[in-house]
Amino acid sequence: FFRVREGLLITLPPLSISSITASGGGVLLQWGAAPGSEFRVEWSSTLAPPSWAPFTNSVTSGNPDFNFLDDGSQTGGPVQTRYYRLHQVR
Repeated sequence: FFRVREGLLITLPPLSISSITASGGGVLLQWGAAPGSEFRVEWSSTLAPPSWAPFTNSVTSGNPDFNFLDDGSQTGGPVQTRYYRLHQVR
């Protein structure tokens, strides 16, 4: 027994950081997502760490443009290599 349904399947694109810009003020991350979403940004100094370190603040936006500035205050200042990832909270 099986059932066939007709309808619209909406597939969202995978979440990814669209822009990373380094300047004297830190590293700016930018990405797009549905307005009202909430994200936690995490970082590591290695690409495959045993665990990622989360930043203390979450990121929200009332429009589809999200950004986060790593000013070094939570990561011990500027370093040569740093990796970032996003975790969608809601």
